[in-house]
Amino acid sequence: MTLLYKVLTEVEWEVSQRVGEIETALDARDGYVHLSSAHQLPLTLARYFDGHETVVLLAVDRTRLGDSLVFEPSPPRTGTFPHVYGPLLVADVAQHWRLTRQAFELPEHVMLARSEEHTSELQSPCNLVCRLLLEKK
Repeated sequence: MTLLYKVLTEVEWEVSQRVGEIETALDARDGYVHLSSAHQLPLTLARYFDGHETVVLLAVDRTRLGDSLVFEPSPPRTGTFPHVYGPLLVADVAQHWRLTRQAFELPEHVMLARSEEHTSELQSPCNLVCRLLLEKK
C-alpha cells in the first residue's frame, strides 16, 4: 500500500468526520484536495501549519483515489504534488494521528517510507528537518 498524507487542523478533522468528506478552506478555494507524499510533509507542516499547536495527520491509500489523483507542479515549490480532483472521503483514511507542536514528530513508519517519485531516498531525515523548521521560534 502506498500512502499519501493530508494535514488538517483539529477543527477541520472534526468537521470532516461529521460530514464524511475532507475538504479544507484552501482545498475549496483551489478546487482540489491538497495531499503530500512522506518526503513533502516537513515543508507542508512548516509552511502551512506553523502557527498551530496541534494538527491531525491522515494517511490515505493512493489506490483508493483512482483517476481523481493527479500529480502536478505547485509553484513556487519544486517537484510535483498529489492533488485529488473530487471528494476525499473520511472512509478513504487508512490511519490518522494527532501531532503536537512539541516536535510535530511524524510516525516512524511514515519517515521510513520510500517516496514513489524518489525511490532511492529514505525519508528518515524528515523528522529532523521538521523539528528544525518548527522549533525555530
